Amino acid sequence: MAATTGMRREATHIDCQESARFATAALLHCVARTKRPYAVCLILFSLQPDRPIPLVVAANRDEFYARPADGAHAWTDEPTIFAGRDREAGGTWLGVSTSGRFAAVTNFSAGDPPRNYPQSRGELVAGFLRGDASARAYADGLRGDDYAGFNLLVFDGQEMVYTNNKGYPTERLEPGHYGLSNAELRAGWPKADEGAQALAAADPATASNRALLDILGDDVPPPDERIPSRPHLAQAPLEDRRLHAARFIATGEYGTRAMTIVRMGPETIDVLEQQIGPHGVRGDAVMARVPRSH
Repeated sequence: MAATTGMRREATHIDCQESARFATAALLHCVARTKRPYAVCLILFSLQPDRPIPLVVAANRDEFYARPADGAHAWTDEPTIFAGRDREAGGTWLGVSTSGRFAAVTNFSAGDPPRNYPQSRGELVAGFLRGDASARAYADGLRGDDYAGFNLLVFDGQEMVYTNNKGYPTERLEPGHYGLSNAELRAGWPKADEGAQALAAADPATASNRALLDILGDDVPPPDERIPSRPHLAQAPLEDRRLHAARFIATGEYGTRAMTIVRMGPETIDVLEQQIGPHGVRGDAVMARVPRSH
């Protein structure tokens, strides 16, 4: 076990269930057109301020396997940040800081035509982690038009705030169990709603990492009548929509690349990141205990 800037980090292998689903050429074409550089396609989290572990997060990051990225680690240039890092744009999709901050972003799937934006969505997370503004102040200060469509969660150690740049209200979240995917919070998408229900039933403050990974690893899509069917999604073949409606996606080119568990305690932040390769094959896992500064 190697120590890095006071953070304990260990690589191991978790033998979870093997599963693979294959996308059709039409799905891969659709995904390629959207150019989704930061797509934590599912964030489940439990916000319980009165519990010993007030924040527990279980998240899946979906992305092309070929897109270069580093797994969760303490950033050498900003050692207070513990997060994965995209090698193309330099930002991150989910991370924590030694000051007890957490942030994560998903892309907002709205069928917008692709164009270049001044800022990378990964900078939304990194900017919050390196700063000291309150969650609400940070969310209120964002220039949403500078980014492609996003959902953003920011937690400053006291409050969790949800925001987006698609016109839905920015809000301070009350205690509870939540699921967020690639539409607005409370959109009714089964992978988010049923994932949040599964998280609540598991009692996330005491659930094992394996139990939380099992929730994230569910690759069974909902019944066809419950698959999201917004106009820009309804154009895709039903089999492709089934694939994306599951919590866990596995193909040869695109899918769930990492499962991440975060437990935000009063003194330390425990992080587990399970790496996943093409066709859903599990790789190494990073486990770290990040000490909180006070």
